[in-house]
Amino acid sequence: MDQITQQENAPVAETTGLLIPESAIPYLNSTRKWTLFFAVLGFILIGLLGLGFIGVLIASALSPMGGIMAIFAVIYAILMAIYFFPVFYLFKFSNEAKKALATRDEESITKSFRYLNLHFKITGIITIVMLSLYIIIIIGIMSFGMYFTQLFNPMGGF
Repeated sequence: MDQITQQENAPVAETTGLLIPESAIPYLNSTRKWTLFFAVLGFILIGLLGLGFIGVLIASALSPMGGIMAIFAVIYAILMAIYFFPVFYLFKFSNEAKKALATRDEESITKSFRYLNLHFKITGIITIVMLSLYIIIIIGIMSFGMYFTQLFNPMGGF
């Protein structure tokens, strides 16, 4: 009777019932490798943006139209900042997934999926913002075109 009481009071491990099957491990490993490839490629492209940023800064310092060139430098800096975070989170996913696959550690796999979630969340936000800007730009160009069509053709015809 005493043994039954001890078993009832024993702590129960928390499980959600979701385990990664052994057959899914190669797919996760392959995904990890591809995300590392894209993360490294992203860091290289951010580095190239950095070189462009430095080039534009030098050109703006040497150019009589330096103020206009400085605007391009600001654009390069903004692009580098925007692209850094999705690439960084993709890189972190790859590293944590590698660690999780090597150690079979639940905390590492959880962290890796958290980083993957952050990557796609930021990528989604950037996509929504860019699509919105495209729509605004298209509407602006159409309005500008209609204005100039009426300005230079007062008869109203095409």
